[in-house]
Amino acid sequence: MQFGIKLHETKLKLHEELQNKNTTSETTITQTAHAKLPKLVITKFNGSYTDWPRFWGEYTEDKSSVPPVTTFSYLRELLDHRVRKTIKDLPYTAKGHNQAVSILKDRFGKESEIFNAYVKEPLELPYAPVTNAGKIHEFHEKLSCCVQSLESLKQLHTFNGLASMILEKLPVVRGDLVRNYLEWESCGLAKLTEVLKLWTRRKAIEGVKTADQPSKNQAEFSKHS
Repeated sequence: MQFGIKLHETKLKLHEELQNKNTTSETTITQTAHAKLPKLVITKFNGSYTDWPRFWGEYTEDKSSVPPVTTFSYLRELLDHRVRKTIKDLPYTAKGHNQAVSILKDRFGKESEIFNAYVKEPLELPYAPVTNAGKIHEFHEKLSCCVQSLESLKQLHTFNGLASMILEKLPVVRGDLVRNYLEWESCGLAKLTEVLKLWTRRKAIEGVKTADQPSKNQAEFSKHS
């Protein structure tokens, strides 16, 4: 009995040591993976209101410990030449960097202007009078980007009334969407984006079937010849 108890205790000890070893190995692997991650590469800010949230989020996330003068130089290089003109005369000092940040946030970071830009984009999407699956897909992609941006800013619900105005730009597919997918009274931008995605997928599948049909007919003709 004493031997059995001792054997059981030994097994428990070995099991615990094995678990600790596995945990240490997993931690080492995770740390190594993080160490090999590439440094964040930030795309230049193009000067549009819709690009500001992306740029400012990436810039402020990159918390490299560098002197203020170097940080200012880094910021200037991340600006499109048209934007860079707004801060080009500021001195290369910590104060100059702070002034640059203040100017840029005042010029491009106003929430009201950003919201207006996001609303303007879907309203300026091109009118699509013909059933061209490629054009409708492009329309959907642009609308989807606008919807995602408004959602990230927690303002999507404010502009749901635009759905009917946007759908007016798609007269050829509007009836199909309303008939097969949409509950018109409760349609919002997110729902419209979703059903446009379904519509383009369906048309893409139908297009493949149509393209395959001549080959099948030709094969049938050859069989009877």
